[in-house]
This record gives sequence, C-alpha cells and structure tokens, in this order.
Amino acid sequence: MNKDLVSVNKQYKNYIDSIGKTKSDKGIDITFESAIADDNELFLNFIVRNNNKEIKNEYMEALGIPTSLKVNGERLNTGAGASWEFIDNNTIRVLKKIDWSQYKKKDKMNIDIDIDELYGKKGNWGVRFFVDKSNLVQKTVQYKVNKKIEINGREGKIDTVTVSPLTVSIKGTENFSKHSGGQFLNFIALDDKGYGLLWDGSSCSDSGNTNPSDWTTNFINTENSKSVTIIPVYTTKQESKKLPDVKLDVNAAARPLVLTIDTDRSIKIKDYFIEGDYLVVKYAQQYNGKEGLNNYIDMPIYLIADGTEIKEYTVGDKAIELWRKYDNDNQPIHVYKIGKARDIRIGTYDGSDLMIMKDKSITVKTK
Repeated sequence: MNKDLVSVNKQYKNYIDSIGKTKSDKGIDITFESAIADDNELFLNFIVRNNNKEIKNEYMEALGIPTSLKVNGERLNTGAGASWEFIDNNTIRVLKKIDWSQYKKKDKMNIDIDIDELYGKKGNWGVRFFVDKSNLVQKTVQYKVNKKIEINGREGKIDTVTVSPLTVSIKGTENFSKHSGGQFLNFIALDDKGYGLLWDGSSCSDSGNTNPSDWTTNFINTENSKSVTIIPVYTTKQESKKLPDVKLDVNAAARPLVLTIDTDRSIKIKDYFIEGDYLVVKYAQQYNGKEGLNNYIDMPIYLIADGTEIKEYTVGDKAIELWRKYDNDNQPIHVYKIGKARDIRIGTYDGSDLMIMKDKSITVKTK
C-alpha cells in the first residue's frame, strides 16, 4: 500500500527500507514487507493471512498491529492510524502510520515488534528490523512558532512545525477544547502551489482540567514542495446550513462541476457514474480554487434522488465492494443507492461550523 503514499509524493519510494520477513504461527501468517521512517512518523507495510477462517468481516484486529514497539531497546507509547485493502477473504494488506514525533530517536534504529496474540490464538509473530532515517533528517526543517491562538477567551499555542520531504508535524498546547463544548484546533495545510495536503491524523494528551494538553496534527507532504503554509481552524457551536442544490445529470457523460461554499472554499465534483442500483460520486475539496486531499475538516455533500434526500450507502456487500473498488484513500468517494431514480441533485453546506483563522497562518520554507 505504499502506492497510496507514492501517488501523493513520489519521494516515498526513495526512502523505503525493505523488511521481507514472514512469521507464521497457529495458522496465521504475517509478512512484514517494508518500512519508511522520518522524525515524525513510521510507516509500516505488512500482510496478515488467517488460514483458520475468513477475516473479511473481522479485520479490525489486524489494524491493531503492532501491539508493542521498541526502538533501540526503548519501548514507545505511540498513536497510530491505518489504511488497508483486502487481497482475498482471508488476507489483508495494511499500511500502519505510527506517530512517534514526541520521542528523540537515533537516525539508525533497530525496531522490535512483539505480537503474542491474534484472532484468539496465542503465538509469536514478533519481528526485528532495521531502518535508517539519516538521509531524511538532513532534509528536515523544524520551525519554532510560539504563536498564541485564542478561542472564546481560552488560549492555546502552536509550538513547532516540523517538515520533512515526506511528512509535516504541527505541535502545540491548548486548554480550550475541554471547556468549549467540543471546539478544537485543527489545520488546513497547503504546499507551495496552494494545494491541500493529505491529513494524516491528530492526537491530544489529557492533562486534567487545569493544565494545558499537548496536541499533534500530521500531514503527508507533497513532492519537492518549497514551503508549507498552515492555517489554523476550529469548529464552532453553529450548525452548517444547506446551500442550494444543483442538478447532477446522470443520463449523460460526467461533467465536472463546482459547488461554492464561501469565498475561499468549494467542492469539485470530479466524476460520477451509475453501477447497478448505485451512484458513485468522486469529489475533492478546494481552497482558493486549488484541489486538496482528504482532511478531517472537509465539508460534506448531500444528495437528493427523485425529490428525496438519501444518505450515503455504507452497509451491504455491494456498497463495500464499490467503495473498495474506487476509493484511493486520498480523495473522498460516496456511494448512494438510487435504484431507478434519475432526477439527481447534489449540494453542500455553508461551512458556518468552521472558523478559518487566516490571520494566524504560518509559512515554513523548506528550500
């Protein structure tokens, strides 16, 4: 699944450390294929095959790998996310994205992964491998920001932005999310050409009701970007309102169309087509007319078929099959069950639940 990273940034293929180790026990095989590491994240690519039973509907346990991680003998407590694809009903390929930016690490690292239980079986699927991030570290820039952010009288702070050729990590402290009814800080991140970076997860440590919490937000960098601009945003207590819908002509060849949200943001409907009883819609968020990749704060769309609003279809084998077939992890697709309906209209929302703090934007030059 490194192909998803390479599709965003071709530089990833230059920093892959091959592992090529398979551990088999109790009818379960784990093949550790490769790893990529910089100061911000460890990307671990592996395949899990359960020869005892199908895992197509019980795949979440595979996403929990690794359950224990040591770097040069030190056990790390890390946060992580994952993307995945099924090879067959018994086999899944996983790309694990592990945030280890809070730790100081040597450039050359022996990594130990311990796995002693999987799918109800006790066994040993642990592995040791070596990664070297020295080439990436030489090209990594850390910018000390120390910029205060205030939301409804409560202060937070952006401390640092660390940019490698592969990733962007934004760190800071805050004490407003726990007091403000769900408001929290996030970011729009743009490369030097204004295109939105792929959001790669965020985390926040709980330090009690009085002390500020430490937070981290990560993005996947684009290839050879000379700078990164981050724009703080936060969710408000307002609810977004629907904007007027427009006709989506599903009886003719797909034509890209743009749904305007406000002066800065829009949604580009890139493609749409009918497959059986289902309508597949591919789209992208835009900021200042430039396409972005997936972000946690993306504005949703809504769909009306023959006068009735219908929800995205996320259950059932056919919907899952279509999502797996067309999703690329980098830009959203939606699948709707429309049956024989052909009077289709599509719309978005006004974005009033999101405050964009353009006056607090920060640009980090990398070259």
